[in-house]
Amino acid sequence: MNNKRRIYFSVLVAAAWLIALASTAAAGRGTAATASTARDALVTFSGINNHGQIVGTLITKSSVEHGFVWRNGSVKLLGAEADEINERGEILGYAAYSKARGPLRPVLWEHGKTRRLGLHDVGSLNNRGQVLGYAGRISVPCPPASGQSGCYQRHPALWTNGRIRLLPFSPDGNVAINDLGQVVGQTTGGDAAEWQDGTLTDLGPGDPIAINDRGQILGSRDREVIVWQNGIATDIGTGTPVAINERGQVTWFGAPQKGDQLHTRLWPGDATPDLGGFQGDHLSDRGQIVGSTGDNNVQWWVWQDGTMTRLPKPRGYGGYDQVWAVAINDHNQIVGQVCSSDCLRSPRKEFVVIWTLKGNKVETRRLGIRQFRRALNPKGRRA
Repeated sequence: MNNKRRIYFSVLVAAAWLIALASTAAAGRGTAATASTARDALVTFSGINNHGQIVGTLITKSSVEHGFVWRNGSVKLLGAEADEINERGEILGYAAYSKARGPLRPVLWEHGKTRRLGLHDVGSLNNRGQVLGYAGRISVPCPPASGQSGCYQRHPALWTNGRIRLLPFSPDGNVAINDLGQVVGQTTGGDAAEWQDGTLTDLGPGDPIAINDRGQILGSRDREVIVWQNGIATDIGTGTPVAINERGQVTWFGAPQKGDQLHTRLWPGDATPDLGGFQGDHLSDRGQIVGSTGDNNVQWWVWQDGTMTRLPKPRGYGGYDQVWAVAINDHNQIVGQVCSSDCLRSPRKEFVVIWTLKGNKVETRRLGIRQFRRALNPKGRRA
């Protein structure tokens, strides 16, 4: 899906818990460890495709990470981290390159097999299996005042079936890809640009963050939200761009209207209803916007065609007062997390959930930890 993303996935509770446990990922994305059957585990979702396959990471209390893919109650463990899944079921993540402890490196899981990518870091995966990421240790000229004779930095790169091509974009800017292999980013000169098959097209000043399969590009220029199409830039207002879908709809945070609250806008079309600063973080290709309000106890909603539908807490778990959504697919499925006020101290107080929209109603499915424990310990050995 091209509702890309990464204002996305602010799983703050999971991050805080990991920091409290250990700092194993302090350098080079941490190290892999042997399997664990610890009783307590924390499960976080990171993505869902249109087939209902969900990827995420299971973290034991001893800080061991296990990437997984979930579908219809079945859990399959992968490497140490699973970040994204495309419509072909390919999964992008990180794993050690050997069975022994070692640094986690980017990998792509294809039909049960693991492919090493040879990249330093990865960002996104399209439906053709191309991976957008960064190659490490690229030699660059040193700043004159540094006094150094050799300098290196990571560089934007595109992986396609084992081949890595460096991209002519700034290493400090955003880069994004669509399913046609078109990549957008910002040049070192500060211009927005589109790259495809070795050809770079300069779009003028700006910083693009996403591109859909129609070639429409979303980005910003100074404080203005910009949409480029066929080389023409359209200024749609002051604010921060969020996402663009395959219909050409854009979500963006408009200028504050009440205090410091941002109001989500949908373009083209009218502004979404004012719910005290509704902040839409995810956009589906059906035009559904998933976002939150700025309450003390954060509430999440789905907006579609002028109607707001609240994502409820699972029945019988009224004490769980923190809810947040991670991703939405094009079949009315939303995945997220539910957490109590003290879940930072106890992973048992947090769990993952799937919401399914059915008209103006929402079906809520809580996923318990048991099926993930079974995946960790399939033979039923005691921890």
